[in-house]
Amino acid sequence: MSFKLFFDFTVSFKKDMVVPAGTHQRILAQIERVESELGYKREKYKDNPWHWNGTLKDGVTDTTFCEVVEKHNSFAIWLFGKLNEWEAEKLNGETETITVEQSRDFMPGLRQLSVPFENWTEDYFEEKLTSFYEIIRGRDTDGASLSAKPLSEDQAREVVVLLHEYIIGHERFPKRYDVSYGRDYLIDSEDAAWCEQKGRCVDWHDVGGCDDCDVDKCNLYQEDCEDDGA
Repeated sequence: MSFKLFFDFTVSFKKDMVVPAGTHQRILAQIERVESELGYKREKYKDNPWHWNGTLKDGVTDTTFCEVVEKHNSFAIWLFGKLNEWEAEKLNGETETITVEQSRDFMPGLRQLSVPFENWTEDYFEEKLTSFYEIIRGRDTDGASLSAKPLSEDQAREVVVLLHEYIIGHERFPKRYDVSYGRDYLIDSEDAAWCEQKGRCVDWHDVGGCDDCDVDKCNLYQEDCEDDGA
């Protein structure tokens, strides 16, 4: 398993950077948004870079907490990729220069944030579980990538189901997840039906209009025809 660190251990840019006009203000606005919505305060010890104290202000709900952290981390990952692009190519349109000194002031605010498990919402859990599935299928996600051989769809599905069932439990996150036939991503199991030939499907169209299925033996197709009055 390997992880991209993004800005987590970066103190500043190595050199002044030319970026699209408005980028500096956009970075500062994102940092201010975290401080405003979560109430994080900056702390500094001697000559070390500042850091957030991680203390939420009163009244911050788990939903707000998770949404702000998710958006912030997505912004930092997006910016990291864009900075690499902008450094490698000549920019068109209006630009501005962010100096090393300026970057030193905002860089601590671009580090990845986390949400304690006890504050996770159902949506945040679903995002994490979806990312986990993508990673074990061999697709880089949120900076994480698998060093070992990726699992097959069936193997990845089994791992996700077992993880939810035996490690996390359904008491707090009751929604159950599955992988539909022909769709290599997680779904809500309640949105799927059971095909006697192919296994779990979102609906009978999920097997390509039953092109690779014997429609005469497809229970989903027959049920669909019955519902349509055919």
